[in-house]
Amino acid sequence: MGRLLEAAAALPPETVAKDFGVSHHSIEETLAHCFQSERVWLARVVRGPRTTLRDPGDGPYDLAFLRREWPALQAGWMQWLESAEDFDALCSYRNLRGVPFETPYKQIVLHVVNHFSIHTGQVTGMLRQSGVVPPDMDLIIFYRESAG
Repeated sequence: MGRLLEAAAALPPETVAKDFGVSHHSIEETLAHCFQSERVWLARVVRGPRTTLRDPGDGPYDLAFLRREWPALQAGWMQWLESAEDFDALCSYRNLRGVPFETPYKQIVLHVVNHFSIHTGQVTGMLRQSGVVPPDMDLIIFYRESAG
């Protein structure tokens, strides 16, 4: 996520907020949606109470907020992943409408990754339309860089 945030931060504010006609309108709103969704799912897997996408004290979900808050969210995911014992076990949670569900942890992890991938592609397209060469977001690049 850091690469997309950095690429977006290099753009003028009006470009980051521009409505590109995609599902979450702008670069900033799409990134905010990803952050909010990841936070909801993390709360579910760690059994934390979360009934809304937004926290009352969050303020605007602008790039400054996302750049400041996303590292802690990513650290929370890493901590949970390192401590998880059974990815086949069921996670019991309620969606934001209060409807109860049980989903295997492995499906939740795959869902979060897939959801982010979809929106990464959208943000990449918006960056290209803004004249910016987007960062390489391929998973294999992440693996290569992490290994060495």
